[in-house]
Amino acid sequence: MQLIVILWTFSTLLLSALIRILVLHIPLPFPNHFLIFLAGCFLGTMMEANEMKLAMIWEMNPLLLLDVVIPIIMFQAAYFIHQETFRISFFQIAILVFFNLVIVIGIVGAAATKLFNYGWNWNHAVILSSVIVMPAPILTMGFLKRLSAPYKIQLFLELEALMGNIETFVLFKCAILYNVIKGDSVLPVHIVGIFVAPLLGLLASKLVAYWLARIVKDSVNEICIMVASIYLCYILAQLCRMSGVIAVVSMGISLTGKRSFMVEGTEKFLIRFLHVFSTYFNTNLVMISGIFFITVVKPNINLNDVGYIFVVFFILNIVRVSVILMMSPLLLYTGHCLTWSNILVMCLCNIRGSISIIMALCVLHEDFKITSAKKMFIQALGQIVLSLLINSVITNAVIRYDVFVSEDESKTQIINRTLEMLNNLRHNTITCFKHQNKFIADADWLEVEKFTAIQHPFIFSKHFKLVKSGDVDPQKAEKIAIERILTMMKCSYLRQYEEGLMSRHSVKGMLRWSRRALAKGNSLIFPLMVSSALKIPHHLQFMKKELWSKLKELMFLERYARKLGIVLRTCVIFLHFVDVTVTVMHMADEIFIHNRRHRFAFFYYNLAFVSFNCGILMLRYVIKRVMSLWETITFFIVPIGIVDVLALYILATEKPVFRFIRFTLATSRLIRILQIGEVCPALIKLLLEVCEEHIRRHLSDGYDVGRSYIRGRQDVIRSLVNVDMDMSEMALKKLLKTCTEHKLEAIRMMGYLQMRHPVVAASSKTRQAMRVVLRQMLKTLQHLQKERAIGHQDASSLEKNILTRLMLVNARLHLVSPPTKDQIIFNVPWIKDNSELFEIIMEKGRLMHFKPSDIIVTQLHSTTGIYIILDGLAVVVRLLSQHKKEVNEVICDYLMSGNVIGEFQFLTRRAGHKTIICETDVLAWYIRFDHLWKYIREIPGYKKDQLSSLETRIWKVVAIKLACRVLMNEHDWFNINRTQIMTDLSESKIVSLSGTSATLSSYVCNSDVVVIKGKVLERGVNEVFHGPLYIPRGQTSFDIAQDSELLILLVLQSGSDNEDEYKFGPHFGDWRKSVVDYDNVSEVTLSSGTSHEKPSYKNVEQYYHCSNCSVRISRSSISINSWSPGSETQI
Repeated sequence: MQLIVILWTFSTLLLSALIRILVLHIPLPFPNHFLIFLAGCFLGTMMEANEMKLAMIWEMNPLLLLDVVIPIIMFQAAYFIHQETFRISFFQIAILVFFNLVIVIGIVGAAATKLFNYGWNWNHAVILSSVIVMPAPILTMGFLKRLSAPYKIQLFLELEALMGNIETFVLFKCAILYNVIKGDSVLPVHIVGIFVAPLLGLLASKLVAYWLARIVKDSVNEICIMVASIYLCYILAQLCRMSGVIAVVSMGISLTGKRSFMVEGTEKFLIRFLHVFSTYFNTNLVMISGIFFITVVKPNINLNDVGYIFVVFFILNIVRVSVILMMSPLLLYTGHCLTWSNILVMCLCNIRGSISIIMALCVLHEDFKITSAKKMFIQALGQIVLSLLINSVITNAVIRYDVFVSEDESKTQIINRTLEMLNNLRHNTITCFKHQNKFIADADWLEVEKFTAIQHPFIFSKHFKLVKSGDVDPQKAEKIAIERILTMMKCSYLRQYEEGLMSRHSVKGMLRWSRRALAKGNSLIFPLMVSSALKIPHHLQFMKKELWSKLKELMFLERYARKLGIVLRTCVIFLHFVDVTVTVMHMADEIFIHNRRHRFAFFYYNLAFVSFNCGILMLRYVIKRVMSLWETITFFIVPIGIVDVLALYILATEKPVFRFIRFTLATSRLIRILQIGEVCPALIKLLLEVCEEHIRRHLSDGYDVGRSYIRGRQDVIRSLVNVDMDMSEMALKKLLKTCTEHKLEAIRMMGYLQMRHPVVAASSKTRQAMRVVLRQMLKTLQHLQKERAIGHQDASSLEKNILTRLMLVNARLHLVSPPTKDQIIFNVPWIKDNSELFEIIMEKGRLMHFKPSDIIVTQLHSTTGIYIILDGLAVVVRLLSQHKKEVNEVICDYLMSGNVIGEFQFLTRRAGHKTIICETDVLAWYIRFDHLWKYIREIPGYKKDQLSSLETRIWKVVAIKLACRVLMNEHDWFNINRTQIMTDLSESKIVSLSGTSATLSSYVCNSDVVVIKGKVLERGVNEVFHGPLYIPRGQTSFDIAQDSELLILLVLQSGSDNEDEYKFGPHFGDWRKSVVDYDNVSEVTLSSGTSHEKPSYKNVEQYYHCSNCSVRISRSSISINSWSPGSETQI
C-alpha cells in the first residue's frame, strides 16, 4: 500500500508537467493548478469505491505534513523576495494585509456567529478566517512569472502573499492554542516567541553564510547545508515555543542579501532544487484537495453550505477590492497601480494554495475542539476551489489581455525597433553567406528568408497599430525608459562580473540599488548613491579619530605617569576578567545546570554592574558634555544590560523560549570587554587595524562600484543610441544628457578617491587585475573541458584551485604601494619596454606644478610638448559657440594620474579642440616635442612613406581609442562588449599606406579595417570619406584618395580562412589569447582627434568649432554619424 501511495505522488508530479505543457499550447485562460484540481476530482471519483486505497491518504498526519511542507515553501518565498523591495514596500503592504485581515475577521465572524447554523463562536470564526484569507506565495509567484505580469505587480503580490502567510499562520496557531488550552500559559509564551523568532532566523543566516563562504566547488555539500539549516531553524524554533514560520522567513530574507557567499553555480542549483521541492508538494496537495472535494465535501454538503460558501467568497473579494481601492492613491504614487488592469490584477489575484489545504486538513483530522469541524473543512476547501476556479482564471485572462492585446505605445515602439534590428541582421547575414560561402551559396535562399521571418505575437492582435515617436505620452515614455535603463545597467553589471571587473559583493550591491530604483519606479541610480560608496562612513571616521586620540593619551600617561597607568589598567582588566568569567558561568548554567540560586546571584551581580556603568556614564556626560567613543560604547551597553536584568527578573521560569532569551542576552554581555580598550594600548591598536581594514574594504568595494557605474552608463548610452532611435528626439537627448552627466560625475569622484587614497586605489586595481586574469583562466579551462581537451577530473581540480584563489582575492584586500613617478611614466604604453626613450624623457623632461584653475592646454592652441599627469585631477572642457557667440561650456572628461596630454598634437601638429583646466593641484611631467623629434630624427606629420617606431607606438595608442568609439557605434558590433572590443583592438596592428589602392584592398579582403587618418574614395558613389572610418572585411570598393596624406590604418586580427567558420560581423583570433581591459577609469581625451581639416559648411554654421564625426559603413548602407559635443566620453 505504501508503494501505491508513493507511485501516486510521483504520478501526480508527472501529470502536472504534462498539464503545464498543455496550458502553454491552449488559448484558454486556465491555470495549470485548476486543471490539476480537476484531475484530482476525476481521480477521487474513480477511487471513491475503493476505500482501502484512500485509507492511506486519510491516515496521514496533517501536522507532520505541515512541518514538512511549511519550511521549504516559506523559505523559498522569502529567499526570492529582494531586501530592497521588502524595505520599500513593507509599510504599505503591512497596512494592506492588516486591514484586509481585520475586516475579513469582523465580517466573516459576524456571518459565522449570526448567520451560519453551525454553532460557531468568534474564536471559530478567527480560525476559519485565518485559513481562507491565507494566500499561496509560491503559487502566486509561479502564476505571475509564467504569465509575464508587470514586474512591480509581481514584487507587490509576492511580498503581500508572504506577509499574509506570516500573519494568518500566527493568528491560526494562537486561535488554536486558545481554543484547545484555555487558561494555560502556553499562549503567552507563544506570543513572546513570535517576537524572539527573528533573532533565531538572523543567527542561522549568519552561520550559514559564514559556512558557505568557505566552501569551494562543492554544490552538493552547500545545498545539503542550506536545506538542513532550513529545517533545523524551523524545528528549533518550534521546540523553543517560537514561531518557526517567522524564523524561516527572517532567515530567507537575510540570506537573499548574502548570496555573494555562495558560488553562482550552486545558487542556480539551489533555486532549481527549491522549485522542484515546492512543485512536488504543491501539485500533490492540489490533487489531494480535488480528491477530498469528491470524497468529503460532496457527500456532506447541502444547499445551505453552498450558499454560505458563496457568501464568504463574495465577502473576501469585496473586502479586498475595497481595501485596495482605499489604498490606491498610495499605490498609484509608488507606481503599482498605473492602469485599470493593474488594479484588477491586484484585486483578483487572491489565490489559495497548499498551505491553506494543509491547514484545512488539520482542522478536519486533528482534535482542535472545533464544533462542526467537517463543515469548517467544507467552507475552507470551498474557498480554495473558488479561488482556483474564478480568481485565477480571471486574473489569467486579464494579464494575457494586458500583455498581448493592450495598446501600449511604448511597448509597440520597442517591438518595432527590435524587429527592425533583427530583420536588418537577418538580411545582412543572408547576403553575407549567399555571396561568400561556397558550400551553402546554392541553397534555397528564398525558403531561408521565408522561414526565418519572425513576428511578435503582439503584432497579430487586431488592436495593433504602428506607433511613431510623436504619438507616445512623454511622461509615460520617460518612466518606461528609466525602467529600461535600470534593467540595461543590471545586465551591464552582470557582464562586468563575468569579466572579472567587479567582485561578487560589489555586483550584488549594484543590483540592490537597481532593484531599489525599480521598486520606486521614478528615479535612476544617481551619483549621490555612488558617492556614499566612495566615502569613508561617518562611524568609521569617528571611531578612527577617537582611537587615535585615546592612543595618544595612553602614550602620554605611559611616559609621565607610568605607575598610575599600570594600577588603572590592572584594575580595569581584573574587573572585566571577573565579568567575563561570570558571563560564561551564566551561559553554562542556562544550558546545562538550570539552578535558581545561581540565577538569583547572577541577577544581583548583573544589576550591580549595570548600575555602576550607568553611574559612570552620567558622571562623564556631566563633566565632558560630549559623547566620545567610550561613552558611546557604554551608552549601548547600559540599555542592553537593563533589558538583561529585566529578563532575569520577569522571565525566570524554565520555558524553552525564556531560556533562549536569557542565553542570548547573557551572550551580549561579552561586548563589555571592549571597555578594556580605554586603558589598554594593545587592544586599541588591534581595534585600529580592524577599523583601517574596514575602511580599506569599503573604499575598495566603492572603487569597484564607481568603475562599474561608469561602465554601466557607457553601455546604456550605447544601447540608447543603437536601439531607441524611434524615441522622440527630446526624450532621447534628455536621457543621453542625464546618463552622460552621471557618468562624468562618477569619473570625478573616482579621481578624488584615487588622489586621496592612493594605496586603496592601487590595491583595488591590483585586485581587479587578479580577478580579470583568474576569470579568463577559468573561462579558458571551461572551454577546454567543453571541448574534451582535458579530462573532467583534472579540469575539476584546476577549477577548484582557481575558484579558491578567487575566493581569497574577494575575501582579503592585497595592499600594494601606489606607483612612483618613474613607474607612472614608464607604464605609458608607447614608453614601456623602451629604456632608451625612457631615459631621454627622464633626462630632458621636467616636473611641472599647476594650481587649481590653471590652464594646461587652451582650446584652438597647440601645445609645445606632452604632459604626463602624475597626481591631481584635471577637467576637459569645450567652449561651444553658435554664430561666433559663446553659448556654454561643456565638460567632456576628467583626467587623473597616468593620463597623457598632447599625443595627437605630436603626431599631426594640429591645435586642440578642448581646454584642460586643473580642478586640484596637478603634478605633470613635461617633455618638449623637439626632444622627441631629435630622438626620431624627423618631424611627424610631413609626407613620407613610413612611420618611425615611436610614431607607430603612439599611433597604436591613439588608434585603439578612436577605433573603440567607432566600433561601439556599429550595429555589427553591438553584441560585443567593450572589454572584448578593446582586447581585439590591442592585438591589431598599425599600417601606414602611401602607395596604390591595391594595398588597401589586400588588407580589407582579409580583415576588418579602421581608417584612423587620411581619406579614401568609395568607387560606387565616387565620394570621399575622412577617417575615422570603419570598413568591414570584404568591402573592397574603397581606394586611397589622390590628395590624401599618409593613410593610417588599424588592421584587426584576421579570422579563420575557412569559409565555414566565417560569420557576419567582427572576427576574433584564437580563443587562447589573454584578455586585458585597456579601458582606464577616465577615457583619455584626444584633442582634434577625429575632426576634418576642413569641416563642412553645415558644421561650421552650427558650431564655430566643428563636432567630431565618424562614417559608418555596413554591408547594406553608408551613413554619417555626427557626434554631439562632449561625446568623446559618451563612447
